[in-house]
Amino acid sequence: MKIKFKISELANQLFFISNLSEWHFSCRKQYNQIWRGMLPPFTKEQEKSLRFFGKVLKKYEKSKGNINFPILRKAINENNIDSIALGMNKNEKEVIKNTFRLFRRAFRQIWQESNPRLRQFISLIQESKHQRKIEKSFKIIELYFGKSKCDGITAYLLMAPQKEWGGGGGNIGPGRLTMEIGDISPLGINWSSKTFIHETTHKCYQDNFKKLLRAFVKSSLKRSYKDFAMVKYFGELETVLNEAITSSIVEEGIIDRLIFKFSSEEQLKRNIIKIDWTKSSLSSLFRKSAVLALYPLNLRYLENKKSIELEYIEQAFKFLKKFEAEYKKGRIKELAFL
Repeated sequence: MKIKFKISELANQLFFISNLSEWHFSCRKQYNQIWRGMLPPFTKEQEKSLRFFGKVLKKYEKSKGNINFPILRKAINENNIDSIALGMNKNEKEVIKNTFRLFRRAFRQIWQESNPRLRQFISLIQESKHQRKIEKSFKIIELYFGKSKCDGITAYLLMAPQKEWGGGGGNIGPGRLTMEIGDISPLGINWSSKTFIHETTHKCYQDNFKKLLRAFVKSSLKRSYKDFAMVKYFGELETVLNEAITSSIVEEGIIDRLIFKFSSEEQLKRNIIKIDWTKSSLSSLFRKSAVLALYPLNLRYLENKKSIELEYIEQAFKFLKKFEAEYKKGRIKELAFL
């Protein structure tokens, strides 16, 4: 698989403003806290503009037309502010353009510090030692999900504050994904490598798995899960189960232990027990718990070189129900031992 890393200044500007508007659960509030601390206080006009900007993004989040969240896709494809607002009404176009204008200086200040780090990241991750880890990981991914449908993948880099490890996303078109880059220490590069593998797994390796997962969810419609905290968080049961399973294999799961040696089982348990989850991401808590709960299942499938099948998804669903029961009771420590 051919791998490319690219940087779009306009996409980063859109990401910066979009994240500041905090319109979606995926917005990184910790980034905003750091960025705001680096900048002069925002004016009332800027704050008002962010609120309207977020409302525009929310309106087009699930559009089936040319606009699709993130409109980051348009920023990358067209590299033009006018194209981002194409298809919006006059007032919405004005909100987009006015917010870009109001935050141009703030963005430039953050961008001057971030852009060189993004370029340095490309050089670091393309070193042979990191590429070997990525290649070994994809060989394991194939065992679980089957062969890749992609000939290549392009990762567009987005800025994150310097000490943050960042995240990623895949909703910008075929063969493309985003990666947020902050920390470029050896640990940071390993973390970003796993983010890349995680998002590429979703994009390139899961066609058959998603069909199986969709059929399972469809057969589960009569089950009571719509009030689950994780379904409310992610929006769909299918997404919840996909994230639990993919995270348990790629992030701090089986690949992490075999290739990246990032977090031990003991460390994951300590994180769940000691972190104040009222101030941290519910998604992170869920993923860590999934890693621990599904590890024996992942190990068995790997040892037997089995692709994921219905039995696996049923076990993942059982984990989810246990997670929800304990979480609802506020029994956070128990989530380390499901």
